[in-house]
Amino acid sequence: MYASVGKDLIFVFESLISKGAVYVFTYFGVSNKCGLYCTSHHFRLFFQKITTILPSFCDAIPLYGIKLVPFRKFMEYSSQHPFLVDVARVITGVEGERRYVKNDKLIDMLVIHIKNDGLKLNITVFGEMVDRIKALVAAGEQQLPVVIFQFARINSTNILQNIMYGARLLINPDVPKVVMLRKSKYYREISQYLSVLSGKLAYINEDEVLYSTEKKTIKELHAAADVGFYVVLATVLNVEPVLSWWYKSCVCSMKVEANADTYFCDDCNKDVNNVVDRYDSN
Repeated sequence: MYASVGKDLIFVFESLISKGAVYVFTYFGVSNKCGLYCTSHHFRLFFQKITTILPSFCDAIPLYGIKLVPFRKFMEYSSQHPFLVDVARVITGVEGERRYVKNDKLIDMLVIHIKNDGLKLNITVFGEMVDRIKALVAAGEQQLPVVIFQFARINSTNILQNIMYGARLLINPDVPKVVMLRKSKYYREISQYLSVLSGKLAYINEDEVLYSTEKKTIKELHAAADVGFYVVLATVLNVEPVLSWWYKSCVCSMKVEANADTYFCDDCNKDVNNVVDRYDSN
């Protein structure tokens, strides 16, 4: 895999890395294999100002590369948190299977409940993860399963969501964190029965599952006094042949200015590489 350091950051990292050495680095960016430096791998990495580099005393690469986030830390994050997260806990309940329509296809969905220290997180899973959870429930294990949900997206304060083809669900993996949890007093004291909240199969719209966001009409959107995120269902009548109706934005939602090979966000006061298109509803 190819990793690059922008010319404006060379002075930061050139003294920290050496050829032939092994390092652990975090908070890096990921982009597609396109542009000037096309690689054989599907993706390439790039260093950022917040990237951290630590020398490794072992050249063995961990099997999973897990970096768990404490439950209470999740409560400080919002849906605008820029990073995917890892969480490990005991599954205490599974909601009944539902389906939603996406691109004229029915997608299976389940919600699983995990708890710790009186706090509960709901994890929404799609695709092949649904089959794995259903198989787990059908197996009727006597002990509650411990799972690691890796590369999850924060949807709201206590809701996580998997990324299709990106997130991983590890069930009772043989890793130190899970082994310690299964030996803990907490694990011995919790209920040994997995709650299955069954119900008839529901068919719901994609936005109800993916966004769980307040919905407004265009008229209501214009009248909204508060800054927020909304879902609007509308019909495109025509497209203006000018560039003023859309703009590039940072993950913080603010408009960015294009530089030679990157973008600059005034609100974050830094160069950013990950930008998305946003649209003007005027």
